[in-house]
Amino acid sequence: MINFEATANTGMEAVLKREVQALGLEDIRVVDGLVSMSGNMEDMARLNLHLRTAERVHWVLKRFRATTFKTEKPGTIFALSMCNIHGLWENALELK
Repeated sequence: MINFEATANTGMEAVLKREVQALGLEDIRVVDGLVSMSGNMEDMARLNLHLRTAERVHWVLKRFRATTFKTEKPGTIFALSMCNIHGLWENALELK
């Protein structure tokens, strides 16, 4: 299963939760401005096509606590986001 998050304006979370339930997704959790759920890639497409109250649908790749932005190792930070209107957004930052 893949974890997704859909953002919503404050006060619209309950409506968004009902829309997600109507699409048959599992493990739905609601917090302020955010509805989390689990599904597969077909569900991701259905979320983007059928959610009316979501601002954006995010694919959660990993969760971690960032206590500082300092790093001792070089590498690249990648950020990805799927927008209902603009499609896939991605950015990268090279760390030296």
